[in-house]
Amino acid sequence: MPYQSPYHVIQHPEQLAAWCQAARHSQSVAIDTEFVRESTYYPHFCLLQIAFEGHIALIDPLSLPSLEPLEGLLQDPSIQKVVHAGRQDFEVLHQHFGFLPTSIIDTQLLAGLLGLPDQMGYATLIQDTLGVTLPKDHTRTDWSQRPLSPAQLDYAADDVRYLALAVEPLLAKLDQLNRLPWLEEDCQSLLDPALYENDPTESWKRIGGIADLEPRAFDDAKVIAQWREETAKALNIPRTWVVRDDTLCQMARQSDPTDVAVRIRGADQLTQKEALASLTALMKASTHHKRDITPNPLAARADPLRRALIKQMAGIIQTEAEHLKISPSVIGSRKDIEQLIDDPQKSRLSRGWRHNRVGPKLYELLKSAKD
Repeated sequence: MPYQSPYHVIQHPEQLAAWCQAARHSQSVAIDTEFVRESTYYPHFCLLQIAFEGHIALIDPLSLPSLEPLEGLLQDPSIQKVVHAGRQDFEVLHQHFGFLPTSIIDTQLLAGLLGLPDQMGYATLIQDTLGVTLPKDHTRTDWSQRPLSPAQLDYAADDVRYLALAVEPLLAKLDQLNRLPWLEEDCQSLLDPALYENDPTESWKRIGGIADLEPRAFDDAKVIAQWREETAKALNIPRTWVVRDDTLCQMARQSDPTDVAVRIRGADQLTQKEALASLTALMKASTHHKRDITPNPLAARADPLRRALIKQMAGIIQTEAEHLKISPSVIGSRKDIEQLIDDPQKSRLSRGWRHNRVGPKLYELLKSAKD
């Protein structure tokens, strides 16, 4: 096992300021976050790990009055920020700071472009790259507890210690394949603030079972989903504590969805009453402005011709993936294909390196299907 450099637990403002000043002279930093969200809508930010040039800091946001000294470091485009599967980390940072880091490298995306297993876990990546076996004892730690044990702190430090060591050999391999621009493109896509700002009016897209609803029920489900998202945000509780997906669909099938008693977990009687009143208001406003009932757009996904088109498109992606020796899902998932069919401009298959590799053939199929 490589030499384990020591780490510093930062719990005082002067420590943080000094450490950030030193880190600003580095070309690259490895970043990870620890958080909990079992009982909240927003992630509860509990620890920030940063490593550069053998120096590791475990920064404690629960002890520090402010993390303001980190803002310059995170926003400095000359410093690369290395993460692994960073989307959740970016959600935490965006929620806390109100912005996203610049100049990122996500080693999970990097691994996929190298032909390693898609969605590769951090421990597997480190084992594969450095031959280091990481312990799994603290994968379910409650990071909000204080004090954290030495073993927990060691575990947290390992998340950035080995990430900083692994990234350079991985980048060298990707450079040999001339795929660094692909990585830059994919990493840049993670820095779209819209990924971390859940629009309540779009929340219906995450509901299991909504595709089976009749048109009127589908329209009502969209309104209930909007209410659920807004309520969960306002109370800072999980969506399922407001109403589960199956219950939401049952409500939408009722002639008057607001007539169904719903118990919002974690809400007192007054809050419960206010939340249900807001649902009633939303439903009335929807009914007042509703014009002709339109077909459930998700129902069209069961059409045999559409399924055949998806299968053909998936075959094109499969063939190209075999040629590139990467997983087909790195190029495009079924969701990407469906988005290309429904809203081409939003699909990642319609731009960048993916379009260059498979776009023309996919668009030819799409055009033939519409003719």
